[in-house]
Amino acid sequence: MPPHRHAYRPTVMGARGVVTSAHPLASMAGIQMLQAGGNAVDAAVAVGSTLNVVEPFMSSAGGIGLMLISRGRTGERHVLDFIGRAPRASDPAACTDDELAGGPKSCATPGNLGGWLAALDRFGSMDRARVLAPAISLAEDGVPLTFKNVEFIDKARATLARSQEAQRLYLGNGGPRVGGIATYKELASMLRQVAEGGAEAFYRGPIARAIARAVREAGGWLTEADLAGFAPEWREPVAITYRGWQVLSVPPPFSAFQMLETLNILEGYDLERHPRLVRDLADHAADAPQRAGVRHEHPRGDRGAARACVSRSIGRRGVAHSGRDARGPRRTRPRRQPYRRLVVDRRRWTGNRARPGIRGPDGGRRSTPRRVRPGDLGPVRPARNPPTGLFLTGTAHRLPQLTCDK
Repeated sequence: MPPHRHAYRPTVMGARGVVTSAHPLASMAGIQMLQAGGNAVDAAVAVGSTLNVVEPFMSSAGGIGLMLISRGRTGERHVLDFIGRAPRASDPAACTDDELAGGPKSCATPGNLGGWLAALDRFGSMDRARVLAPAISLAEDGVPLTFKNVEFIDKARATLARSQEAQRLYLGNGGPRVGGIATYKELASMLRQVAEGGAEAFYRGPIARAIARAVREAGGWLTEADLAGFAPEWREPVAITYRGWQVLSVPPPFSAFQMLETLNILEGYDLERHPRLVRDLADHAADAPQRAGVRHEHPRGDRGAARACVSRSIGRRGVAHSGRDARGPRRTRPRRQPYRRLVVDRRRWTGNRARPGIRGPDGGRRSTPRRVRPGDLGPVRPARNPPTGLFLTGTAHRLPQLTCDK
């Protein structure tokens, strides 16, 4: 038995709130905001900006993100979307898979810093300089590298080698070592400018010009116009009720709605009185995300169309009810929904034939369909003009491009 009931660490308790992050220095930055009289948004921005310093391989001002804000006194819930769009000049056909995996052509428009400041402007209680002070101080004075810092940097040597500046920052002076002090003077200078001038200082002006020039010289597509055109978007969260509890998450086009649909499905089962709880509950929990794996896809990434389609599905609890009716109230093992249409090698299969496993390892037709195994299928291509709306995802390891509809 763990020493602290069900955990190996003692329960963290607080009278005014709790701050948690992946690094203790970032958590401490948030605690400092609360101790100084700040609120949760002040703490969240302090944590995010400090993670940029202590964990640059995970978080940065050049990244993208989302924020779900709940106001305890009024009960208001808000979602802030600061996912940067792809540059206007980007062209997937003009780059290789390796270039899309990392490098100047793979970057989106930076969104994190704009999102942090938008949240701070609307719901924060402190000024920018106060909230960004811990990150600026750590970047100037230096932070000790942890075992995980060194592990991540060592594993990313091939990626860092694509940029001379990245090599100078993370691999200079003989490379990273545990306990070594890393300083980021340029990052501290940038954060100081943002503290004084706000988002305008980052998305327009010298910083934006320097970012666009560096990406363009490296062969990427990001321009000053992309940076100047970025604006975070306030949206409404998606909500369901699960066994009397309200559960909220970010709306499409983000995949968190699968969690809500999973809960909708699981609510159709009496989990407390399940006859074989340990094994079958695991089956239900594993099968539910697959059954709920309706995902939006739309040509040109139309967020509005995807948002409407998935929101309607969650709102009417369609997956939950259809799954419960199809299985029956006493069925204990869930049954996978059949595919209605499958596009493989430009052949279209419908009805019962629309199942994985129609091609053998030698490329020939199989008389009896079976579950697909890695390597069974030839090249898989999406439909030429796929319908918009909800799509059932394929179940196989090698089937990320399958396009199926109801």
